[in-house]
Amino acid sequence: MLQFKVKISKPIKNIEPQIIDSRQAKNDSTAGKEKSGKASLVEAQKIKILKDRIKILELELQRAREESFKAGYEEGKQNTLRAANERIAEARQQIERIQKDYRESVERIEKPLLELAKKMAQKVLEIELSLTDEHHQILMNQLRRMIQEVQNEKHVTVQVNPLHLPDLNSADIKEAFHLPKEMELTVLQGKQLKKGEAFVSSDHFYIDGRFESQIEELGNQLIHGEEE
Repeated sequence: MLQFKVKISKPIKNIEPQIIDSRQAKNDSTAGKEKSGKASLVEAQKIKILKDRIKILELELQRAREESFKAGYEEGKQNTLRAANERIAEARQQIERIQKDYRESVERIEKPLLELAKKMAQKVLEIELSLTDEHHQILMNQLRRMIQEVQNEKHVTVQVNPLHLPDLNSADIKEAFHLPKEMELTVLQGKQLKKGEAFVSSDHFYIDGRFESQIEELGNQLIHGEEE
């Protein structure tokens, strides 16, 4: 291989400064890159901070929305309950009016029907009594029930229809009902009484044994029972 050599008679100037300038430029370029890198890092940190703040703001906004929704829900809930209570109160008032109208209607029908039923019962009883010869037994059954309420009284008076007097006296009553011997029992006639009816009285009691009164009492019990 051939080799060529060039001999320079004079020194070449301005080469070293160029080399130095080239190195300086290289160093300046490196420093610039470092500064640019630092600036980029700062910008990246700023961006991260901004993103974090955006996330925080989004969370705050979501929380505010939820609280607003909750507040609106509670308000809506209260409004719904208030409206429901108003409807319930109105319904109760309507029910009370209907019940009142119903009671009044029933009373308008009930009283005449009850009076008619009592009259019919009394008429049927009178017919049965007129067709039977067992008035004395009917009277004794009545007296047995009535005198039980005054068996501890000292003075007792019994009033019956005059037609019962021949077959009835105080001794028979005391014996039949096993009344105390110390009881003073008097039997009197009651002209207003029908056969089988009686009045029993004492110092503390007065018992009405008329059939009409018993039917009336039965009607009152029916009325009071329905009211309860």
